[in-house]
Amino acid sequence: MGSRTVNQPIVGQPLLAYEGGDGSFPKPGELIEIRGGEALTQYDRTVFNLLIVNAWETITEKKEHVIAKRLLRGNHDSTDRINETIDRLRSVQIEMRQTRDGKPGWYRDYILGPRFTHDDPDGNLYYRFTDTVIEIITKSDHWGRLQAQVMLAMTSKYSQALYEIVQKRAGLRGRFTETFELEALRAALGVPKGKMERWQDFRRFCLEPAVAEVDALSSCHVQVSPVKKGRAITHVELRWFPKEEDALKEAAAEVKRHKVGRKARIAKKVDAVQLDLLGDEKKT
Repeated sequence: MGSRTVNQPIVGQPLLAYEGGDGSFPKPGELIEIRGGEALTQYDRTVFNLLIVNAWETITEKKEHVIAKRLLRGNHDSTDRINETIDRLRSVQIEMRQTRDGKPGWYRDYILGPRFTHDDPDGNLYYRFTDTVIEIITKSDHWGRLQAQVMLAMTSKYSQALYEIVQKRAGLRGRFTETFELEALRAALGVPKGKMERWQDFRRFCLEPAVAEVDALSSCHVQVSPVKKGRAITHVELRWFPKEEDALKEAAAEVKRHKVGRKARIAKKVDAVQLDLLGDEKKT
């Protein structure tokens, strides 16, 4: 993309997403397609994104950041959920893609470092990113631009992960398709090991709902197709393309609607051609 991720601006007020604010923010591409994040919930991923937004102006500095817990609480009155999420972000080791000396590889580390806790009457959370995360963000030169309210509108961690994967590629000129190894896509979506191992289950419980939701709520149409090698499905082809004005308005309207009933509303609009999961298998 030609420039550093840290130079990309935050637009609007995405940090106020849980309070009704909206806007967009850049998320480093290396932090989008991670491995080892199966234990992270959708809420964990959302909080991590908001912690990035909150620290953005000084995110390359090895310092402690502070954020009001109310900005992370959502519709929960208690802060217990926040504490549990921060503990997971501090205890789960993830792998983040990085290039060193021209050779691609993976960094394995925690997301957050030690945090300071005390009886803060102002309800603040104090946190630090690990040195690895800071280094990756500092060197990053590709990103996905995420819309805050679209992020909150997702109803599963698989939908949110797929949304970020698509947004990482949405700005690439002249490119609208990419083929993923099946296991690599499962890892990027956060599918736990030992779960949905059969293609039919992965398709039904992960891919189909995620594709339908991202297609309905984001600025891109999204399709996927299985790719076979012999009789086995080994890869998945992801396709995305920008929506026209009417489709963008429809997506924006759905984002503003309550999540209750969303699955049914989306199901009415999905057809076999759009999802492309039951047929059109490609062979290698």
